[in-house]
Amino acid sequence: MVNEATVSSTQVCEGEERPQVRDKDGCGMEAGLVQDLLGGTAGDLGASVRKLRRLVSCETHNNNNAEAVIRGGCLGKLVAFLQQDDDSELQNESAWVLCNVAAGCPSHTQAVLDAGALPVLVRLVASQSASVRLSAVWAIVNISGSSSTARNLVLAHSALTHLLQALKEDWPVLVRTATWAVRNLCRTGPPEPDFNQLASCLAPLAHLVSHRDPHISSYACWALADVGLLNPRPLLKHLPSHFTHTLSQLHQLVKIKRPMRTTL
Repeated sequence: MVNEATVSSTQVCEGEERPQVRDKDGCGMEAGLVQDLLGGTAGDLGASVRKLRRLVSCETHNNNNAEAVIRGGCLGKLVAFLQQDDDSELQNESAWVLCNVAAGCPSHTQAVLDAGALPVLVRLVASQSASVRLSAVWAIVNISGSSSTARNLVLAHSALTHLLQALKEDWPVLVRTATWAVRNLCRTGPPEPDFNQLASCLAPLAHLVSHRDPHISSYACWALADVGLLNPRPLLKHLPSHFTHTLSQLHQLVKIKRPMRTTL
């Protein structure tokens, strides 16, 4: 199962400030690891992908190691591993690697998209494995937070439908991460998202505004405020009749500012 780790702030591409989750293992791409992944036996795959995951999770060398994973031709293999529904551990580790690669520079996120990861990750948000669901949602957070174009691509793959189901779960970490993902899908920026694609999430977000978890509440507030900036009148039509918060009040309710992406 994916565990939350200690978060520290670090500087990343284009001057964006975001938290990083740092594994306890040492950093540095080991010689032969890529070859092990591409040509190893079935018994070696889990250990190789797990090692890759630890390497691209390290904050000091994250971008360099992500580049090595991309140049080594690993992304296509990782996407193939995502589709092995009989091995949830391999799926989880593979999704985790892709999540952290996608958290890098825009070219890293694009490489993940070019490898065909997005439709498989969207499908895995409904996986029977809780850890796989969480890793898939984390990956969608990072892809959707990369750019407005990537956000619209995630919407076009119907990710919102699966994320809204994740909001109904009893696992707070998954609900929190899924709300973060929905917040990314609602953020403004040209090319603007289609309001009709977002309408289905408005009532669930309104319900989460009063959630006891301050992260979930804040992400829901931000999402509704962003949709309101996009198109305020239709927003009010789709909200429950008892929901009385104005857009300015939504901004005041936000307690936690969250960056668009993160590594695990």
